[in-house]
Amino acid sequence: MKKIANFSSIFKGYKKYLVVGGVFTIYMLFFDNASFLVHRNMNSELDKLTRQKQFLQKEIEKDKKELEALYTDEGKEKLGSANYNKIQNDTSAAMIIVLGDLNHYGKFDEIYGEAVEKGYMTKEVKDGFEKGMGPQLENLPTDKNREGVYFDCGLWTMQFANIAYAKGYDTNIIGGFVREKVAELFELEENLIPVMLIALGKKEKEARPTVRMKAENLVRFE
Repeated sequence: MKKIANFSSIFKGYKKYLVVGGVFTIYMLFFDNASFLVHRNMNSELDKLTRQKQFLQKEIEKDKKELEALYTDEGKEKLGSANYNKIQNDTSAAMIIVLGDLNHYGKFDEIYGEAVEKGYMTKEVKDGFEKGMGPQLENLPTDKNREGVYFDCGLWTMQFANIAYAKGYDTNIIGGFVREKVAELFELEENLIPVMLIALGKKEKEARPTVRMKAENLVRFE
């Protein structure tokens, strides 16, 4: 009993140190900026970024192989005769012709039908779109239809440029070319119109700076 009493007295003397040590340990584990939890979360984020980097590198390599398979000197040479931007045409890894389809409404069921199949929308929503937009699109004047096609192709082109940049590529969007000649050279159907060209590859040097009109000269506040 005496030994137990002595042990209790010793424990009592160090009790405050044990409490302080316990509090310090809990603080270091959970609340400090360099805590165990913080380090664990940082390591988890680092692992996630590493996996993402590896995935993107694989995607870039896959895209390179696909571009090499699509690339032909004959196609670029043919396009070059109708393209005012000779340097981009001759030095790019690939040239892309963005085509607009004047008969785009004919693909309504194909596009929205797939959306229904994948559960992105209900059949009722699809039918509502078709009932509301169908008559308007079918009776759209040719010039208005062409304007809409150009608008959609412009949005697609910007999206493509952003995606290419995210994958490590550079692009040059070209509007200066003879559209009628492109249609003739590539024997395009009458409903397909060349809207834009995109030079795709890797830049050899930084592009020169550009200037833009001041916002106050373009925007009107009322």
